[in-house]
Amino acid sequence: MLTATVRWRALFKVEELANEEFPENIFGTLGHLCGTDREGHPVVYNLYGGNQDLKAIFADVQRFLRWRVKLMEQSIAKLDFVTVDQMLQVHDYAGVSMRDRDANSKNATQEATSIFQNHYPEFLSRKFFINVPSLLSWIFWLFKSLVSASTFAKMSVVGSGEHAINKALSEVIDEEEIPKRYGGLAEGF
Repeated sequence: MLTATVRWRALFKVEELANEEFPENIFGTLGHLCGTDREGHPVVYNLYGGNQDLKAIFADVQRFLRWRVKLMEQSIAKLDFVTVDQMLQVHDYAGVSMRDRDANSKNATQEATSIFQNHYPEFLSRKFFINVPSLLSWIFWLFKSLVSASTFAKMSVVGSGEHAINKALSEVIDEEEIPKRYGGLAEGF
């Protein structure tokens, strides 16, 4: 696995991502590093709904993957590998509907899942899927077949609304570290 990852990093040119720019109007509000959980894990927020132009985000699957790997690399830079070697991720799907899921977004999801499972194993402490529309919650269960059982056990689907989201996040993140948009006290993004 290590050999495959070293090869993939060279082919994907991961080291070049630090200097790679992505269109601010497409990716500027898509991902954020904001605070830590109670165990010191950095918290990464991915916002796939709201005012996001999902067609533009996923129009170029390889560009999206490079942006997403860059965010992962920035998250890893927050780890000290002495006391903290994992991160917590929050994926927000507010405003996403069934009609927003096209072939490119499905392809990007599958490729990103493969990249993170194969080349970034065990970096995930927890993952919360929030504001998941009821019609899309079934995708979470389909996702189960794409990831290992131990990874799937770290994932939670949370309902919509500030109260439900805050209740779930505050079990592992202090209120001061949760962005206000999710009922916390942090200025965030």
